[in-house]
Amino acid sequence: WIALVVAFPLTFFVGCDRVLGSQPEAPAQVTSVEVADVSVGGATLQWIQVNNGAGRPADYLVVVGTPAPAWTPALAGGLPFEGTEIGAPMVAVVDGLPGATPHTAYVVAYRQTDDSIFFSAPSAPVAFTPAALAPQRVNDVSVQSVGQTTATIRWTQV
Repeated sequence: WIALVVAFPLTFFVGCDRVLGSQPEAPAQVTSVEVADVSVGGATLQWIQVNNGAGRPADYLVVVGTPAPAWTPALAGGLPFEGTEIGAPMVAVVDGLPGATPHTAYVVAYRQTDDSIFFSAPSAPVAFTPAALAPQRVNDVSVQSVGQTTATIRWTQV
């Protein structure tokens, strides 16, 4: 499954060397993805921001799944994150995931122009298992009646 799908009615280029006489460069591949923290229902991923192929910070799609689906530019799916500075750390919190379930994630850098989107190759995948939400403690248990073979116990459902 993909948490969010971003669809662009545009032309996609991966490693293309000619578009209308120009020679656009695809963004650099993200090579430093790591799981910085795992939480209940999520994880914090971190990587170093890369050049978008035009001298500015790339934007990113984080693709997460059980396992993460194979990347294809035609799907252009993932959680979008806006780049801020080439060479600076990027932190992305991914949450709302089922706990106690193994997940994999990878990052794709991209640059969008008026009529095209240029994608990097996907990063190496990282694996993590979000923690499950612990059951809540019942505090208001009371014994209502006791018989020879039965007991009536009440509490508020949590």
